Amino acid sequence: MATTYKKARDSLILADNDLKNFLLGIAMYATDHAADPDFYPHYADLEPLIPLFADNYDDYMGKKLNEGEKSSSFQATIEPLRQLMIGLRRLIPSLFKDDLLLDDFGLSETIPSDVDKILTKAHICNIFWASLHTPDAPPEYLPIAAKLDSVAVLTTALETAQAVYAAAIRAREDAQNLKDVSRTNVLREERGMFSWYRGLYTDPQDEFWTATPWGKSSGGGSSEPLPAPEGVGYDVPSRTGSFDEVIGAVGYTAQVSENLETYDWTEIYKGQDLSFVYDPGVGSWFFRVRAYTDIVGVWSDLVEVVIAQ
Repeated sequence: MATTYKKARDSLILADNDLKNFLLGIAMYATDHAADPDFYPHYADLEPLIPLFADNYDDYMGKKLNEGEKSSSFQATIEPLRQLMIGLRRLIPSLFKDDLLLDDFGLSETIPSDVDKILTKAHICNIFWASLHTPDAPPEYLPIAAKLDSVAVLTTALETAQAVYAAAIRAREDAQNLKDVSRTNVLREERGMFSWYRGLYTDPQDEFWTATPWGKSSGGGSSEPLPAPEGVGYDVPSRTGSFDEVIGAVGYTAQVSENLETYDWTEIYKGQDLSFVYDPGVGSWFFRVRAYTDIVGVWSDLVEVVIAQ
């Protein structure tokens, strides 16, 4: 008797790129089965949503890459202006005996790291320096005139890079929203079509089923076990265990054992967080963690913890 496999219409847990490739596989499969009179009515609503999600995902990834590049450019404009102002703050008192001059230039206090505060001080400096040009700056400022002119140039560069970076963030956020909406829509139709297929072929070994994108991959729910979590560790002072995220997991299980020969495991955590608090007491202990979906994943390597007190 063939083993039956009845899968509920659960959510499809795939990373965006994996989902894109899976859906494109469905589209290719649909091309090969376009003549099937039963196939296309179920595929019609899903068909336009696949390229829409793929395009939105690609656009999001492009915007995300652009955001990273603009962030690097923005960060690169901060320190040159800050260091120039720090240098002027040291130089001006050595050239002039006026104790209030640093106040006039906005440089009397330590130059901060915060960008907005740097720009505030830079604007004060630029305004005062501009006021001294009547039309030319006094000759006593000649030793620092080039540096003061550079403050204005670097201020403009920083504000421009900041505005470009902010625009890149907004563009990435908009693209992410479109990607997420199209993901929700395409998954709704994909799950409906999967449910129809699963209703026709409940035997996971059926050759027709195994030839479909769902039968070939985790998209049908017959998932391969998730990989073992990496980065498993235990912080003794806080009695906190932690581990890295496993893409596709819906939760995690952690176990502890004291017996080095039989490994008599005790479950101490089950949930969605990437950390747990557990105090096993004084002794030598072994921990392990695994992820799970509808089936359990692979156990992590053992982590030995020695608690002296």
